[in-house]
Amino acid sequence: MLKSRLQKLDGLTHIALKENITKVIREIPKEKYRNIIKGTYERPEKYVSKKNNTRKIKKNYL
Repeated sequence: MLKSRLQKLDGLTHIALKENITKVIREIPKEKYRNIIKGTYERPEKYVSKKNNTRKIKKNYL
């Protein structure tokens, strides 16, 4: 979201980029930030990785 909005603006110098970043951050609505945080921290179910049964048994040569 931030990257796509920054690409639309001109300016490659450090000062111009700094100004553009502050403008873009202010343009993004607070609801977007809330939704991102809810999606990361308030998940209904935690992810549980499945067991991998395709592992090879290591050979013992000794």
